[in-house]
Amino acid sequence: MIAPASPTVRRRRLAAELRGIREGKGKSGDAAMVGKGKDLYEKGVEERHVPACALCHGPDGAGQGDFPRLAGQHSDYVFKQLNLIQSALRAVPAMHGIVQTLTQTEMKALAAYVESK
Repeated sequence: MIAPASPTVRRRRLAAELRGIREGKGKSGDAAMVGKGKDLYEKGVEERHVPACALCHGPDGAGQGDFPRLAGQHSDYVFKQLNLIQSALRAVPAMHGIVQTLTQTEMKALAAYVESK
């Protein structure tokens, strides 16, 4: 008898399957917010030691490895998740320190940008 896959293995398989799904062009938003979000996504905030999102989530936001797809996600959802992670109400150790110093405006800009992808 073969033992069932662990929850971690099942999550990884599902993530790999979902990464393979091609999505259409994202929704455009406020051009200034999208532009600010693009800059944050690609460059981070060096003076606050915030790395670029693209380093882990990929340059096109398609996700890579254990890092999920962000491209095309609804901005309200992304903004809410960033807030939950920042306030430690959602446990994502890899992200907690990264989003800790982001402002609400920066998180809204990042959310607008990934929705536009």
